[in-house]
Amino acid sequence: VTDWRDDAGSGGWANVTGMDEDGRYQENTGFLVDSDSITFSFASFTSLMDATNPNDFSFDIMWRVHDALELSLAAAEKASGLSGGIQSCLFYDWMVAGRVFLRSAVENTAIALSIALAVILTMTKNWKVTLISFASLMCVLSFVFFLMVAAGWKINVLESIDISIASGMAVDFVLHLAHSYNHQHGNSEQRTRSALGEMGISILSGFGTTMFACCALFMTQLLWFKLFGCFIAMLICSSVCTAMIGMMALLAAFGPDEGEAVINFPGTQK
Repeated sequence: VTDWRDDAGSGGWANVTGMDEDGRYQENTGFLVDSDSITFSFASFTSLMDATNPNDFSFDIMWRVHDALELSLAAAEKASGLSGGIQSCLFYDWMVAGRVFLRSAVENTAIALSIALAVILTMTKNWKVTLISFASLMCVLSFVFFLMVAAGWKINVLESIDISIASGMAVDFVLHLAHSYNHQHGNSEQRTRSALGEMGISILSGFGTTMFACCALFMTQLLWFKLFGCFIAMLICSSVCTAMIGMMALLAAFGPDEGEAVINFPGTQK
């Protein structure tokens, strides 16, 4: 250690000559000198993990590496009698960011779904229509998330934003059709036909204009805009198929007839 310290010159802090003839450890080891004592030292190493391989450098694997190094550091401090040691990696900040992205996406989705449920229930005042509509909304989100996983997307800045806004965009077609169904007359099949006849063309028009907007995003050179266009396309296709086919089929088969399953809120007219 004395020879190692003498190599540093007056300032300490970095190993000038290296610890072997090739100087392989010159930038990977060092210390801080205060008079005749070493107050701080560091040593770094290479993990040999391939940063370009997602199976070798995923968040899950890196968090396990972090936890293992924390245990190794605690064992080293116990064996040496030293304290205050830390271990770090350039990837740690991105690991923390990824965890924050995932948590914020889940929290935002939960809040958005809660608001959507309250809006659907308030606008329709019918518990059957609300349950079928909310189940359809969950199907839209599940299908979109499945497509994101199938495409190999990972939770990142863009993906966390996409997940956060997915609920608000997916509820559009569902709520329009549910509201239209709620104002029709007759039994469930008649109300379904009338709702599709009244709102179907508007839904398809909205689908078409949104897809045109996605085509504009597809032609951009920035990857961020291309991926956002892909997300909007996945969401709008899932939404229109689920709302126009799945939800309306459920309403025709299990939806309430006129005057059935109505919720009379206090202060509202029956």
